Order: sequence, then C-alpha cells, then structure tokens
Amino acid sequence: MILAGAAVIMILASGCGKKRPEPEPLVPAPDYDTGITVSNNVPEINTVITTGAGIYESAGSKRAMVVDPDGDEAFRVMNADTDKAVYEGKIRYRRDEDDINGETDGKNIAVCDLTEVKKEGKYYIKTDKGARSEPFTITGGLYKELLSKRLDYFAGNKEADKVTEENMGQSFMRIADRLLSNEFFPDAADISLDDERKQVPKTVLIAKDDIDVLKEFFDEDEISPSFLHSDVGRQYQYAAVFAMFAYNYSEYDKAFADECTKIAQAVYDVAEDNYEKGMYSATKPCDDKRFWASAQLYKLTGIKEYRLTAESYAGSNPNGLQKGLNEEASGYFGSVAYLTCYYSIELDVAEIFITTLMNDINTVVKQSPEEEFFTVSDSENEEEAVKEAFDNARLVVLGNYISKSITYVECCEDRLAFLYGRNALGKDYAYDHGSEYYNEPQEFILSGLIDSYIYEDKEPTANDAKQKKKTGRGR
Repeated sequence: MILAGAAVIMILASGCGKKRPEPEPLVPAPDYDTGITVSNNVPEINTVITTGAGIYESAGSKRAMVVDPDGDEAFRVMNADTDKAVYEGKIRYRRDEDDINGETDGKNIAVCDLTEVKKEGKYYIKTDKGARSEPFTITGGLYKELLSKRLDYFAGNKEADKVTEENMGQSFMRIADRLLSNEFFPDAADISLDDERKQVPKTVLIAKDDIDVLKEFFDEDEISPSFLHSDVGRQYQYAAVFAMFAYNYSEYDKAFADECTKIAQAVYDVAEDNYEKGMYSATKPCDDKRFWASAQLYKLTGIKEYRLTAESYAGSNPNGLQKGLNEEASGYFGSVAYLTCYYSIELDVAEIFITTLMNDINTVVKQSPEEEFFTVSDSENEEEAVKEAFDNARLVVLGNYISKSITYVECCEDRLAFLYGRNALGKDYAYDHGSEYYNEPQEFILSGLIDSYIYEDKEPTANDAKQKKKTGRGR
C-alpha cells in the first residue's frame, strides 16, 4: 500500500505520547515571610547546589542538583531581593538497585524540583541545613534568547565552525541540524531582514555558509571530493546534505538549489558505484548513510529509483536499523526524510521506520526519571555522556513533534540542563560559546523547545497541515 508521506508520521505515531504526570506533593509557600528560620551558616561539609547556567524558562521544568547534601531533606526557593521564601519542597535522592543509599562515586546525588515557581525574577535555593545555591534567574522566552544568541554568533563568526577536511562529518551534522530546524520549526527561528535575500531564515543562511565551503571541495572532473574517495559513507552524507539543502533553499534561490541538486546526484552516483564494488569495510559501515542519501534525494526529486533504494534498507535490516541523529549514525535522518516526503511511500515500510524510531525515543523517556540525576565523575566517560545527552535531546524533540507530550519536553530540558552545567561537576559543556561543545549543533533542540511553548504542545490544526503541504515547510 502506498500513501503520501505527509500523513504517515502523524497516523502511525498516534497514541505514543503520555499525559503530564501528576506532580509530587510539594508545599508552595506564600510570597511573604513564612516565619520559618533557616540557618545562614553554610555547613562545613562540601554541599554543592548547582542550577547549571543559572537560568530557567518560566514555563518549563526547573530542577537543581544537590551534591553531597549530608542529610538535607527539604529546600526552599528564596526571592533574592527580599530573602523571603516563595516555595518549599522535599529534596529527592537517587534511588535504584545499584545505589540504594543515593551514593554515586562517594557522593550523594539529589534533586530539587522547583518547576512550580513560574514568576520571573532572581532567586536562590536554601536547604534545611543552610546550604545555599548561587543566585539564578527565571525568565520567559529563554530558549528563543539562546537560539538567537547562537545564530548571531555563527552568522557573525564564520571561523567558529569552519569546514575542513578533518571536521567534514561535523559539518554534515551542523547542516542537517539547522535544516531540520527550518523544516520542523520554522516559527521558532528569527529570519533575516535582508530583502535581497528574500528573508531567508537564519538557520538556512548559516547552513548555506557550510554548503558554500563544501562546494569548493567538489571537483566536476573527479565528481566526488578527492579526500572522500576512500570513505563511501562520507560520500553518501555529502550527497544527502546537498539534497537536503536544495529542498530547503529552492523557494529562495531556485538556480542555486538546482546546482546543489546536481551535485547531490553526481556524488550519490559515485557513492553507489563504490558501494556496488564493496569499497567499504566493517569498520566504516555505510548502509545507514546510503539510506539517508537515497531517502533525501527521493524527498527532493520524487525519482522512483531513490525510493526503492531507501526501502531496500528496511528489507535488508528488519531487526537492526541503525539508530542515531549524529555525524556517525545517520539512520534516523533517513527515516525522517522518508516519513516527511510528499511523494508516495510504502505504508508497511514507513511503519517499520516509525516504529523503530518511536521505540528508541520512548526507551530514552522511560530511563529519564533516573537520568535526571545525570552525573559525570569519570573523565574518561565525559565525551560519551555529552554526546549521548545531545543525541537523546534531539530524539525526544522529534518524539514531541510526532506525538505531543510534556514528558518529551521535560526530558529534553533535563538533557539541555545537564549540558549547561547541571551535573555533578558543575561543568558548562555547551552553554557559553567558549565551552567545549558549543559548536555541537543545538539549533534543532532549542527550536523544538521554543515550538513546544509557542503551540503549548497542542496538535497542529488541519489548516496548519494544509499550509505545510502547500509550502513544503513546517507548521
């Protein structure tokens, strides 16, 4: 059975979301002096309360991490200007089979949930034994501000994530992330006010900066960039991002988009020839990247051969579809391209892709209650934990788009908070542009969070769907 892809992603995903869980019984305190005496003497033990970057979205989830609290049982949120309590609740310790006493690597890990505090302002947290956090801010429109900051930074600093032969895979990821932001969440990002560029969204303009550099590596005589000749997977990714960009850019500059389409098709043909010759190894698998490129080209052109190649991926990997929305694992980029295509697709194949995707997303969500205690205490595991946090945040944003649920939104916010410093080390991995992973793309994550507050997690209307079909863009 063949259906238009536009409807498939919503039809198959129905019922996947969850309602907001009932909040734990927390006791709100009025915004005046409660009469409760809280010690101003911070205990001698090394109690640390970290709120990450020190900012929270007023409408979002808000949690702080307590490290080594030495028995503190309650916390209060204090107005930083008046020193009056505005909220009080219980500190929740980590509890699982491997860690009955809430001890992790010699440290007690706990969480203060202050989600119910929504009023904008400056605050700090104080425990019942007197431990105190640094001041933090609650503000509205936080994710919009963070996204705008990132886009302005990269638009004005092209050397910040310049494409080189060594970071080619990272550039593919950046382009894909920014273009997905434009396709799924066009209302989230600011647009250029340059009339000559027809108000091209900033996410697309910044993606074009990378595309312009990648074009310089393309040799019409050799077809594929020379340094990619030994890596078929990278050839497929190169073709995929050019096809993806052409799809997003055609309404602004059709001639340039057509040029990108020809490059995508030419490099794809080279990759297919190399694939048939077996020019890849077990250490550099490329089936998922081939899937992405073929699905993306079918979404762009409607050419049947691309669709058949993409669908063969499901047939040859029924129990092992490669996961991932990152530079090394492209499987879900292919799934997204196939499922959001407006040309005809096979319903049975689409069901395989959406089921695999949603199962993975919901596995992340099920693990979320324990992972909100995210801690990194072993430096050897830092990079793995950070990459996983980015990957899972992208996944749950996608899950929220498919099947609206506050659970997905809060799960994403937890991952972002971890990256911004709400971890046992109190380390900023990705908040400030000087931090270690700032160049790791966050645009899709931030755009998804912005979108969830624009639409308040309501399903898009019929008119929204018609507009998307008409323009080929997001809601």
